[in-house]
Amino acid sequence: MQQLWLLFLTLDVGVASILRGLPAGATKPSRVTEDEALSIIPRAAASAYLLKKDASALAAVNDVYQGAKADRDLLLLDCEVEKDELGLQVKAVHTEFLNAETRYSKTQTLLQDLTGRITATQAEIEIIQQTYNSQRSACNETRIRGREQLASVQKDLPVAASLYQAAVQACSGGIPPLLLQCNFTNGTSVYKFKDAALQKQVTTMSGIGGKFISMGLERAVRGAKSFQAASFLELSEFHQEDSGMKTVMHVKKRHHQKQHGELQCAATQDKPSCDALVDSMATVQGNVRDAADELRLRLAKADKNCEQIRAAKTVDMRDTRERLDDFNTMLADASAQSTVDATALNSKEEEYKEIKGAVDKGVGACWAKMKRVENTIEAAMKLREEIFKADSSLEGKVKECEVTKWIRGPCSASCNGGVQTLKREVIAKPSADAKCPVLEVTRKCNMRACPVDCKMTQFGPWSQCTKSCGGGVQTRSRTIEQAPLHGGMPCGETVVQRVCGVKSCDEDCKLASWTAWTGCTKQCNRGHQERYRHVARSTIGQGSCPSAISLERRQLRHCNPDKCKEKIKCDEKTERDVVLVLDSSGSVGITGFEMIKKYAVEVVTALPVKTNVTHLGVVVYGTNATAAQMLTDKQADALSTINGLTWLKGGTNLAAALSLARQMVRTGRCTVPATVIVVTDGMPMRKLLASTEVSRLKEKARLYFATVGLAVNKGIYKQWSSWPPSENFWNVANFGGLMTHVNTTVADICPKVVDA
Repeated sequence: MQQLWLLFLTLDVGVASILRGLPAGATKPSRVTEDEALSIIPRAAASAYLLKKDASALAAVNDVYQGAKADRDLLLLDCEVEKDELGLQVKAVHTEFLNAETRYSKTQTLLQDLTGRITATQAEIEIIQQTYNSQRSACNETRIRGREQLASVQKDLPVAASLYQAAVQACSGGIPPLLLQCNFTNGTSVYKFKDAALQKQVTTMSGIGGKFISMGLERAVRGAKSFQAASFLELSEFHQEDSGMKTVMHVKKRHHQKQHGELQCAATQDKPSCDALVDSMATVQGNVRDAADELRLRLAKADKNCEQIRAAKTVDMRDTRERLDDFNTMLADASAQSTVDATALNSKEEEYKEIKGAVDKGVGACWAKMKRVENTIEAAMKLREEIFKADSSLEGKVKECEVTKWIRGPCSASCNGGVQTLKREVIAKPSADAKCPVLEVTRKCNMRACPVDCKMTQFGPWSQCTKSCGGGVQTRSRTIEQAPLHGGMPCGETVVQRVCGVKSCDEDCKLASWTAWTGCTKQCNRGHQERYRHVARSTIGQGSCPSAISLERRQLRHCNPDKCKEKIKCDEKTERDVVLVLDSSGSVGITGFEMIKKYAVEVVTALPVKTNVTHLGVVVYGTNATAAQMLTDKQADALSTINGLTWLKGGTNLAAALSLARQMVRTGRCTVPATVIVVTDGMPMRKLLASTEVSRLKEKARLYFATVGLAVNKGIYKQWSSWPPSENFWNVANFGGLMTHVNTTVADICPKVVDA
């Protein structure tokens, strides 16, 4: 680029040098000798001078002088025109060079950008592969560990079944197996069978199975008096011990002796009833089955999660490789364009060399011509000086013609050659023997070729975005149909980029406005009102959305805090289907079951069981469940059914009972709400099955739990009850406490109540 600017300087300096080298007029002393002057001027003028230095010789020399000045005037015009033309060519080459350089620079920047993107994308692919390998290893470890746990627990199944049958067989004779209570010096204790054969079976079980047995025996002995039963359900979650570990009382006997003192075993002071023992052992057997089922579910869930991870990483890898392919394609296009731009840049270098030769040639030619004219003028001036010395009277007779500068007229064409007229006027006339130079000339002008503007095709369509979110790149390109020539309009960019996919890959859901508050759920004893925010727009990618039961989407406020009257009943217009689910298992006992029946009678009496108002059904369960009363609108029939119920004994098959209640609700009225009231003193035989039925039932009805004693896991029952638990769950210490909560039940399930 600096060389192109030097061409302008060469042109300006060259013409200026020519102008500075010219004699200004006759008074300027000549720099040539007389002999040199005689060798320069035409022979005729030299002959006249040599013949005699008089007026005749002066006239001959003046003719040479005037002719040379006229030649100089025209030569100056030609040199200036040449300078202008060459200058325009230099400017055109300069402009085209800059355009070519700009395009080349942009292409190089694009190449660097794409190279960086390719490097980053390759690194991203490597990270995805490493992450996938790590997660796959973790999945394999989880599968191996889960299968080992499942195999261990599955070995417990026949042992639990054998111990259950042993309890049933012993109790068939009315005498339960003897139990031992082993106490540690720190006050803790465990329970085991006194019979060595039975206890030997226990020692073959896994750690979790052994704990189930110990806690089942403890429940059979202590019942609902002070036993904390949380561990039954919690242990089935498999958080406490590795499944391969043995029970505390046996494999870890030495460990416990070290930590808790010596183990001292003696027969239990409280003898378990056969019914309670069979119920507890049935629950233990169910818990072991639940543990195996839950492990299978966890394995299936882990497999599904691993498959989802594999699928997600596969998609990530595919998308990233497609991006890499796009970048490589763009890099190839940019490389091809770089070659084109480099060729164009080299072409402009060649043009520079050509125009430099033209400038050098043009300036040199003008200088040579001007030098010859200058020499002629100086020679004529030298001879005139010698004539004036010979005859001083002739000096005053010579007067130069003075003219204005040339005034240029318009050129007839802007390029490819036109014609231009130049004019000037006489300022001072010359002496009689002198002549004025030409006052009007016609010259060619604008001889340069006409500029040719760049012509390009239309841009093609935008490429697919390299990323659908998180910021990607799109490109589109076009080709040059006609490169610019002779200073024509330059070409624009052949490849352009734009940012795309700028939205976040992970967007949280958008929630609608809060709904209006619902009516109060209770007329007294403090009910609640609710309002909700529904999802207006789902999540995108890994965005999050608050749970439907979170504070962000569900709010509660209390209402009607006044205490209810001493005895209340449902309003006569309370339309509702109600199903009572009554626990009649062995742990309840005959006395406890009679209290459950009495509680049920009081609740039914407080309900308006009649046609098109409240309909009532009854389910009773032990090892099996029975629909004692299908939904009826006759209160007397319902009361008669409840009073006629007998104690079933056996296990606590809550799952079967809830399944029957769900079927009963499904056959009821779809236009009225349904409520299922469960009365129980313990945990179900099969927690997993019960949990499944709870979920199904809560889709159709409100689930209400009235629990008795400490053998129930309050946390589990609160979780299973409908929301809020404060209005759908309560616990009393013993069966006698049921009667104190009749009013509580009525107030909870009836939106409107009246004095009984």
